[in-house]
Amino acid sequence: MILVRTRPSLFLPVVMAIWGALTICMAAVKHYHHLLALRLLVGVFEAAFAPGILMIISSWYKKNEQSRRFAVYLSAAILSGAFGGLLAGAITGGMEGSGGLRGWRWLFIIEGVCLVETLEGETILTNHRPRPSSGRSVPASSSSTFPTIQRDLRTEKER
Repeated sequence: MILVRTRPSLFLPVVMAIWGALTICMAAVKHYHHLLALRLLVGVFEAAFAPGILMIISSWYKKNEQSRRFAVYLSAAILSGAFGGLLAGAITGGMEGSGGLRGWRWLFIIEGVCLVETLEGETILTNHRPRPSSGRSVPASSSSTFPTIQRDLRTEKER
């Protein structure tokens, strides 16, 4: 609901900053129930990211191109999970005891810092304002895109 009322160029960086900060905070927990509470909050902010990406895809690409682009995004997410496990193992094993911290704490610090660092590139991408695609849901009063939406709807009815 917040995404509908704000711009993706504002929504996504805020979500990513909070997500990264909470991930970094997970390195400082002392009790298991604090770790669970932080993980729940990280999950809430992580879950807000995919709808933001879907909104950006729907504004950059035509209706018939959107599913392929979102499939690429989901495939990248699956691959990152596969390779993320290998990286996590290397980080926890290689950083164990460095700076007096356990390897799992270093994992949260490194993941959080990498996430916050991607904000710069993400902000540049979302500040790019493409013209609305013909498949984007816009109010009927929008004269520039309404004819193309009508054309898309006629094409769908003909199929």
